Amino acid sequence: MFISSHNVETVMGQELTARLCQWLSGNSPVNCKKDPGYEHGIQFNIDEALEFCQIKMLQDSTKKEFFPHLAKLKNYQVCGMFENARSA
Repeated sequence: MFISSHNVETVMGQELTARLCQWLSGNSPVNCKKDPGYEHGIQFNIDEALEFCQIKMLQDSTKKEFFPHLAKLKNYQVCGMFENARSA
């Protein structure tokens, strides 16, 4: 399931979102693509990102930092909280 960096920003803030998206697109095998709704936005596969962060997480401080945020984002996505925020 893909998640938009715009949705990520609503939960994590602009600075942390920028760091996460830059790290995912440059240092991971996670599938990222341009978000057609936003000029500089991307979309990434949240399931792949969670799986990637779980691999050797204890040896990688960046994975350890981002994993709880990704888990929170996945929970928001599953609960449909992003769709509710868009319609408000």
